Amino acid sequence: MQNFWQEHKHFLKGLIATLLITAAVGIFGEQTGEFMATVLDFEKPEPFDGTALPIQEVPDWANLAGNEYKLLAAQLPLEKFVELPNYDPVIFGTAVADLNWSVSQDLANQLVTYAVPYMGSYELNSREYEGSHLAVDIKTPIGTPVHAVANGQVVKIAEASSGFGKHIVIKHPDAPMLNENETVTLYSIYAHLSKISVTKNQIVKRGDLIGESGNSGTSTTPHLHFQIDNENAPWHPWWPFSSAEASAAGLGFFDGVSAGLGQAEAIKNTINPMLWVQRYLAADVTEIPPEMHAADAETIEPVTTETIASTSETVTPTAKLEEEPTEETADSEDSNEPIEENQESAFVEAAADKPIESIFTDVDSTHLNAKAIKYLKENEIISGYPDGSFQPDQTVSRVEALKMILLGLGIELQPMLNLGFPDTSNQQWYSVYVGTAVNKSIAKGYPDGTFGPGNTVNRAEYLKILLGSALIAPDSVDENPYADVSADAWFAPFAAYSKLKNIFPLTENLFEGAKGVTRAEVAETLYRLIVLRTTNAASYSDELEI
Repeated sequence: MQNFWQEHKHFLKGLIATLLITAAVGIFGEQTGEFMATVLDFEKPEPFDGTALPIQEVPDWANLAGNEYKLLAAQLPLEKFVELPNYDPVIFGTAVADLNWSVSQDLANQLVTYAVPYMGSYELNSREYEGSHLAVDIKTPIGTPVHAVANGQVVKIAEASSGFGKHIVIKHPDAPMLNENETVTLYSIYAHLSKISVTKNQIVKRGDLIGESGNSGTSTTPHLHFQIDNENAPWHPWWPFSSAEASAAGLGFFDGVSAGLGQAEAIKNTINPMLWVQRYLAADVTEIPPEMHAADAETIEPVTTETIASTSETVTPTAKLEEEPTEETADSEDSNEPIEENQESAFVEAAADKPIESIFTDVDSTHLNAKAIKYLKENEIISGYPDGSFQPDQTVSRVEALKMILLGLGIELQPMLNLGFPDTSNQQWYSVYVGTAVNKSIAKGYPDGTFGPGNTVNRAEYLKILLGSALIAPDSVDENPYADVSADAWFAPFAAYSKLKNIFPLTENLFEGAKGVTRAEVAETLYRLIVLRTTNAASYSDELEI
């Protein structure tokens, strides 16, 4: 018997282990599914290489006929689809009912598409952090193709009659957190589907078709519930409260969300899914799925002042579009000096002789902000995306701007044990930057007590943070610094100082304070401020070097 054991011990050990695992599965069911996948399935997903949009196209809601809203995706005319709008928290706060759809079509499409934003409510007021909805609801017709947002492994598929309905959970190991090189395991969730096209334990790549949107489970209208859980969540999909907790608070399911029940835990256990996807969006994911096609550009009429005036009697245009330069504007100190034809030719010839240097895959030495971006990259103040791009036109969040400013100005970081905001967490990458900003009175929260870490920072707010970080406190002004900035505006001193020092490059006498700041603009303004501090120059010019 002993000889038999010695000769067959490896086989017998393997057999016993297999029997034990099989017994565990029989006893505990699905709880051991992921363990089984780990033991018996050695195939691993490819390393993280960027993200893809969960849905590539949605209907052009602002231009649908009344009877088209309830059609399936396959029943809508192809020209009725547009690319998935950018998810931009800076626009949230406008109620869909308050829109003039004939004028604000792009805004209408954004607000309708993202019916319930991250940490939003069911009040349809389009505000983040007014509820505990830990996902982004993307309104789209039943049958819209749904795609995996990153490389990963399907760890759960389910077809429930309530709750999340038909849904998929994909595990993404070693994925980066928002705006940071730190890697964690994330779980993307796609709920209320009409069709599931993957199997459990299947390995998927970003952009792979995994199912179709629907209206299954606890859902009142066709949409995709898109959620991303982080490592803190004890199960997936996670939800911030139970029915018992809602009942104890005297609330139903929808009222519980709108009341913000469990919001603190929701923030702890999830991340803003659309901001994360847009943060790491891979440049090569451009193919439109065969089930849907882009609208024919020839059928879209350009928007002009006359078009706006004819479609709404209540709108009075404040400026001409593509206004022809006049003698008065040509002599203005805010206008650019025109380049004469021979000067322009000489410039082009000189540029042609100079070799083009690649800084990022989408930024080379010919880019308008190349000098600034190159300097900040070389000094490890900024970094690119996993695919090697910089995405200069991408808007930045409050915490992303804070990180670049604090690093760029060499400010000593001072973390806080408790940030004191319900929508922030000390476990997130940004905690040290928010803590430093609060400690040094560089930035503070909103009147409602939140900080809005993922909110897109606008020009007015950004300038205040930038100059405040440099300990610059501009004096009040008596005259309007820009045509659209009155002297009594709270940010007028910052705009006036920036204009005097040529910090924020603007080609017209308009500041557009509510406009989101892009990554390229952060790089340029930060670089210019660094140059001014280093050289003590009265105003920035391209001739200055550091």
